[in-house]
Amino acid sequence: MLPTYYIHLYNILYSNTSSPFVVVLSGSMEPTFYRGDILMLSNRNCVYEVGDILVFEAADKEIPIVHRILEIAQDSFGKKHYLTKGDNNQHSDTSLYRSGKRWLPHERTLGKIVGCIPYLGYLTLFLTEHLVLKCLLITFVVYTTFIDV
Repeated sequence: MLPTYYIHLYNILYSNTSSPFVVVLSGSMEPTFYRGDILMLSNRNCVYEVGDILVFEAADKEIPIVHRILEIAQDSFGKKHYLTKGDNNQHSDTSLYRSGKRWLPHERTLGKIVGCIPYLGYLTLFLTEHLVLKCLLITFVVYTTFIDV
C-alpha cells in the first residue's frame, strides 16, 4: 500500500496538479475520448492554446470536466480566461462556469491532457456504479491484507 501512495505522490508532484489522472465519465468528448478512458494530465509549464483539451473545476461540481478550448481571452490584468466545449456537445460550457460568467478563469484549470489509456477506467466506473461489488472488493482486499490466509 505504501509504494502505491508514493507513486501517486510522485505523479502529483511531477504533473503539478492535484489530479494527475481522470476517468472519462460521459460521451461529451467522443470521438476523441470515450467513457472509461483514463486521461493523464499535466500542469507543469502549461501554455494553453485554442484546441487544447484541458481539465477544469466546474462551479458546484465535485467531478472535474474534460473539454476542449474554443477561445482564449485576456482581461485587463493580463489573466487568461477560456471558453470550452465538449467535442460531442452542441453548446459551449458557459452553464458550467460560475453563474453569469461567459469565461472560465485560468485558476479553475487543473491541467492539460498529455496522454490516454483507453478502457482502463471501466473498472472505476463499474465499481462506482455497483456499490455492492465495491464493498465486496474492499472487504476482500482488507481480508487478504490483514488476515493471514
